[in-house]
Amino acid sequence: MFPQSELPNPEQKLITQNTEQILNEILNSLSAQQQLIIRLYYMKGLTLAETARVLKMKNLWQVQRKLKKALKYLRSKLKEKGIGPDDLDF
Repeated sequence: MFPQSELPNPEQKLITQNTEQILNEILNSLSAQQQLIIRLYYMKGLTLAETARVLKMKNLWQVQRKLKKALKYLRSKLKEKGIGPDDLDF
């Protein structure tokens, strides 16, 4: 059992769920290739070079450029929704 102080309160739990839902909607609005790059790099832990090989890209710089563009888009959309980096700590 968790000590009472470590349990998330209902309001915080709802905020976290809402933030996760918004993040998923924004991620789903990316192109299929951008989504795959993010999944491979961040969720699977592949390096840029490994990601480039999986996607059959000529070099890691292509992956880095596409990843940077996707992250810039994500940041701007999250900012529009009033979600900052501290809100994504789940």
